[in-house]
Formats: sequence, C-alpha cells, structure tokens
Amino acid sequence: MNTTLLKFFAILATIFSQAQSFTTFPVRRQLSTLNLQLKASSSDRLESIKAGALSALIGGVSATPLNYASSLLTHSPNTLGQWEFDTDMSSVEAALFGIVYRYVVRETDKSNSMLQQGVLGAFIIVRTLPQIKVPSYCDSIPLQCKYFYVLDPDTSIALVAAGVTSVATFVPVWLVLEYVMNEKGWIKRFDSFNV
Repeated sequence: MNTTLLKFFAILATIFSQAQSFTTFPVRRQLSTLNLQLKASSSDRLESIKAGALSALIGGVSATPLNYASSLLTHSPNTLGQWEFDTDMSSVEAALFGIVYRYVVRETDKSNSMLQQGVLGAFIIVRTLPQIKVPSYCDSIPLQCKYFYVLDPDTSIALVAAGVTSVATFVPVWLVLEYVMNEKGWIKRFDSFNV
C-alpha cells in the first residue's frame, strides 16, 4: 500500500513539474494583463461610481410615488417607514442596475437594442417576482391554489402592481443612462479593448 501511495505522489510531482514549464509564458502574459487592468481600473471605478450614483438618484425619485401608494394599499402598520425602506431599496437596486448596465452594454454593443432590453427586462423580472405573496388558502408541496398555480385575483393584482413599480424604477434609469452615455458623454461605457 505504501508503494502505491509513493507512486501516486511521484506521478503527481511529475505532472506538476511538467505543467509548471507549460504555464510559464501564459502566467507572464496574465501578469502583464493584470497590470494593465489595474491601471485602467481606477478610471473604470470612477465611471461605475458615476453610473451608480446617477442611477440611484433617478431610480429612487421615479419609484417614490408608487412606493408610497403601495405602502398605503398594503395597509402596512408603519406606512411611512415602509415607504422609506421601499424607496431606499429602489435606489440601491437602481444603482446596481446602472453599474451592471454600464459593464454589460459596452462601447461595442451600444447599438444592440436587444442586449439593452434584455438587461432591463432581467432587472424588472428579478425585482417583480419576489414581491408576490402566496395567499393563505394555497396548498404547498406541490403549490396549488384555487386558480392556475398562484395567479388568482389577489396575486395578479400584486403582480401587476409590482411590475408597474419595477418598470417605473428601471425604465427612467435606462433612458437617462442612454442619454448621458450617448448624447452627453458624462459617463463612459466600459470599453473591453482598453483592458
């Protein structure tokens, strides 16, 4: 048993020493690429901060009236506290959207409307769906309600309300980012060729 273990370690050592000689050149190239990335990253960070800050401002302001209406309609015990929390979360979500949008829709992709709409739609769906609450009359495992899955009158209204709020949060951010990046040039898109 000891000889088998020794042979195994000998084979591993041989493979490791051969693999090390093969990776010498790519490792140097990766280190030089990393050095270029570090030089470019400070300007990229600044652009991301600008995109995130502008997106947080626009998203928070555009979602504020609908968040207030939602907190009134849901009869929250602390209406103003819930409204403030929802508006703060809308700002955080919008900031994340702005940063991700800047990196996904790059300089080379700025005329690709399908990519732009795909990023926008993904954020709208991801923000909308978790806001749906399953009614108490539904059975679990497997989830069954009176109607189709959980889409009954109660959850349908909640789905529409959450969807409208999500659209009202992200679409203005998207429009402002496109305007600021394309027309004004205040925020630069991520350029994959500079990395």
